[in-house]
Amino acid sequence: MNPPAQAGTNPAPRQWNTRALEKARRLKAIEGWLDNGVLKAERIVDALETLIQSGDRVALEVNAGKYNKNYVFSHTDPYTTIDGVSRTSSLSYRQSTQFVSASSGLSSEQISAAMRWAYPISEYQSLQVGVSANQSSMLTTLGYSALQAVDWVRSNGKTYSSRDFEPTAQYYFYGTRFNTYEISAGWSIDTRNRALFADRGMHNALSGRITLPGSDVKYYTLNYEFIQYVPLWWKHLLSLHAAVDYGSPLGSTTSLPPYLNYFAGGADSIRGYRDSRLGPKDNINGGNPYGGNLRIVGNAEFIFPVPEKWKSAARVSWFYDVGNVFQTGSKVQFKGADNYSPVTYHFENWSDLKRSTGIAVQWLAPLGLFRFSFAVPLNADRGDSVTFPDQTERFQFSIGQAF
Repeated sequence: MNPPAQAGTNPAPRQWNTRALEKARRLKAIEGWLDNGVLKAERIVDALETLIQSGDRVALEVNAGKYNKNYVFSHTDPYTTIDGVSRTSSLSYRQSTQFVSASSGLSSEQISAAMRWAYPISEYQSLQVGVSANQSSMLTTLGYSALQAVDWVRSNGKTYSSRDFEPTAQYYFYGTRFNTYEISAGWSIDTRNRALFADRGMHNALSGRITLPGSDVKYYTLNYEFIQYVPLWWKHLLSLHAAVDYGSPLGSTTSLPPYLNYFAGGADSIRGYRDSRLGPKDNINGGNPYGGNLRIVGNAEFIFPVPEKWKSAARVSWFYDVGNVFQTGSKVQFKGADNYSPVTYHFENWSDLKRSTGIAVQWLAPLGLFRFSFAVPLNADRGDSVTFPDQTERFQFSIGQAF
């Protein structure tokens, strides 16, 4: 119970969770700068933070990538109430020509205004709630964009179409514009003893969002992540990680908006498979990844002890990864490698999850966290006349956050 404030003074605001803030700063400092293992100058994040005398935080983030451009301006008041509730207001603009580097092309723009509140239940636990208003547009080209994206654009929002004639070809464009209003909520608990190379504790996070009445496109998403570190004998360590992401349309919306699809494969999910190449595929260029509305990922790592002087800067492990991306329901149609036979990407049993095992090395360098892995895919599909083959990649390298 807090003591009452003395007469003539204001009660001091509850001290913010400095441990959580320190974790956020350290994790942000090592954000990934790589795209498929190749350093790209245009992916470098330029963040500007100004601490005002009152303790407020103002941030401007510019991410100018080859396929995606993001501009975000935000303001955080860490002491909105004496109970430690913080409020973050933000304006953002996003432009995309591909959702991931391997997907088929399209044009997407979104302008968003959002407000989020966070309440620290304890030193380790917090609640979040937020609202946002979004104005979005998508433009696809028949024959160059995924047919599934073309179908979505023609069936949702305020649709339009146009044609462009050239001496040797005709181009058909299909677009849509729509507004969405979302409410989001989340809960998290984090008892890890450090942000990087933790050796005990756990992290649990559950979040979701849903569109409100008045939205032109309606949907909801749910996300869950679990991380656990278990000390073993002789300074060995077991690390467990699991994540499940799901989204579904509501009302007359045919499917989840394509820019909300989930992807898997690569150094951040299932090692040994090429980045973002698992799961549903379109029929452009022999099968580009389209993404799905359900993603399941699991990682187990047996971490070996290293000399004390390297303990805070290096980690070596044997890993076992499992996961995949799926498309539930029947409204999104896919064709096989022959461009004719219908195929589905449903999650029917555990054998549908791709698996791999191998050795991983993480090294904290001045530039960031370097991650190297050599993986052996255990059940990669070789493909046939109908099924697309899994694209594998045994050695992978990236710079970014640890699992």
